[in-house]
Amino acid sequence: MKRLPVAIHLTFSAVLLTALCWAREASAEPAGEGALSQGELGKYSHGIAVKDLRFLWTLGEDSIDVQLAAPTNGWVGIGFNPDAPENMGGANFVIGYVKGGKAEAFDHYGTAKNKHGEDEKIDGKSDVTKVSGSEQDGRTVIEFTVPLSSRDATDKPVSREGDNTILLAYGRSDSVVLKHRFRAILSVNLSTGEHSVLKMR
Repeated sequence: MKRLPVAIHLTFSAVLLTALCWAREASAEPAGEGALSQGELGKYSHGIAVKDLRFLWTLGEDSIDVQLAAPTNGWVGIGFNPDAPENMGGANFVIGYVKGGKAEAFDHYGTAKNKHGEDEKIDGKSDVTKVSGSEQDGRTVIEFTVPLSSRDATDKPVSREGDNTILLAYGRSDSVVLKHRFRAILSVNLSTGEHSVLKMR
């Protein structure tokens, strides 16, 4: 077998190494991250993909319609406006799953940095309505409506015009007490759809 000249061999090696570096850099970028296209929104006004989790919404007069979708047969959840971005404390949470073909969603409140509980069990009330969803081919979709300001002691108002801190997450099972498989922290203007990803893991 004829050997390649050294110069050609070195050039080929450099090109191959550059291509591999580009491939690594490209693979490090989450697929489909950012604002969703009009065709992906369906009936919703705005939508964001963060890695493989999707958050879609439409603002009403005094409420917000939400869809959450993630590649799991477990729970999906959203939190609005915690006391601090990296905390669960003080956030309004809605956590849902599909079990036996029936979608369920629960109104939770962040009771500590890494803890939350049902509003109804801590002197609040459930403000989640219009719950629906599906679970198919390892993907769960949950839809629901919550008020922007419930005036519940365990809920904070959600801003129509300003930025909101949004926590997005999903788990491996329907047990909402088990730790999330994926979590993202965003700053979102719900009126315009403008957003930034503060952290994800």
